[in-house]
Amino acid sequence: MPPKTIMLTLFVLTLAGCGRIDNNWKLKAKIKEITIKADQAKNPVYKFRLDSLTDFPWNEAYFFSGNSGGIGLDYISKNIGAQWDGPDLDDGELRLIFVNDHVVVSYVDFDLNDRIWFLSCDSSPQIDQNYFTHIKKNTSNQFITYLHCDSTNKIRMFVPKHCSEIFKDRTDCK
Repeated sequence: MPPKTIMLTLFVLTLAGCGRIDNNWKLKAKIKEITIKADQAKNPVYKFRLDSLTDFPWNEAYFFSGNSGGIGLDYISKNIGAQWDGPDLDDGELRLIFVNDHVVVSYVDFDLNDRIWFLSCDSSPQIDQNYFTHIKKNTSNQFITYLHCDSTNKIRMFVPKHCSEIFKDRTDCK
């Protein structure tokens, strides 16, 4: 193969990978750090700003739960108002997607073993169905986190601070 053809092929392959967004492991580690700090705090409710954990611009985020057979690309794209070209969300997986001006800029995948759940003011965990929460940076960027307990699990819930009163009676894990 001539050198020009090799160079052109490498250039095209490089460009093809430029638009791909990978799972943001660094952000996942920061979110898990928040859960550790919250577990160590004396107060059962821990406060933080989601934008303090990110190092990229975003104005909206969406938390998806694929609990009824998973969620496909079309469902995600329709609900985030942007083209989602990442992986499908399989049954039992959770995904936090960040969007800036209708373009996906980052995402974080969790599974049920991570025991992390993001809620909006009008939501509650719905373990038996597909579910998503919409987070607007300018109105719901400040979060509280608390432990939600059921008979077998403790789940770290993340709730916008301005609606924390709705969830105040759910912080009594023993």
